[in-house]
Amino acid sequence: MPSSIQSQRSSSSSKTNKHTCNRNTTTTNRKKSVSFNRRVRVKETLHLNNYTDAEIDACWLSKQESMHIRQDIANTLRQHHQHNGGVSYSDIRGLECRTKQGSEQRRRDRNESISAVLDEQDLQDHEGSCCPDIISYVYTEASRSAQIRANVRAILDYQVVNYREHVAHKQAQLEMGARTSTTEGTHSVPITAIDASRQVQSVVLKTNPRQRQMVPHNVAGTAA
Repeated sequence: MPSSIQSQRSSSSSKTNKHTCNRNTTTTNRKKSVSFNRRVRVKETLHLNNYTDAEIDACWLSKQESMHIRQDIANTLRQHHQHNGGVSYSDIRGLECRTKQGSEQRRRDRNESISAVLDEQDLQDHEGSCCPDIISYVYTEASRSAQIRANVRAILDYQVVNYREHVAHKQAQLEMGARTSTTEGTHSVPITAIDASRQVQSVVLKTNPRQRQMVPHNVAGTAA
C-alpha cells in the first residue's frame, strides 16, 4: 500500500466514518434489489444486415481510414520525438499517453490505483468486513494526481478555444474595418492555431505556478 494511503488511513479514521461503513458488516447482511420504471419505452433499431453500403460508410470507419489515422498518429509522434518534445502541445493533444513519458505515467497511475484497491480488499478480507465505500475512497485518493492533471489539460483546452474565438472575432472586425476604412495600412494580422495555443499556454502557466508543476514536462516546455 502506498505510504500516502497508509498515513491517511491511520490519521483520519473519522473520515472513513463519513462513509457510513461498518467493518463488522458482511456481505450476508447486504440486501440487493432490482427495480424497473413503470413506463416502458421501446425504440426500434435497424439491424446491421439492413444497412446500405452508404449508411455503413457513414457510420463506421473503413479499414483504409483506420490505417490513415494510425499513420497520422505515428507521424505526429515521430516528429515529436525527433524534435525532442519541441512540437506544439496542440499538435500532440490527445496522444500524450502514446509518448514515452505519457505511457510511463499512465502505467504508474494504473499500478498505484490497482495496488491501493487490492491492498484495501486484502485488509477487509483479513478483518472480515466488506465496505465498497472505503474501497471507492481509497481509489479516489490514489488517482487524485491523475485527476488533477486531467483538469489542468481541460483548463488549457478551454483557454485555447476561447482565445481562438477571440482572435477570430478580432480578425473579423479588422477585416470589416479594412473594407470600410480609407486609411492606408489598416489590415489584419493572421495568427496560426499553433501560435494561439502557445500564447495561451504561456499566459496560463506563467500566471499559475502551481499548474506548471502539475502539467507534464513536454506540455510546459512548449509554453516556455
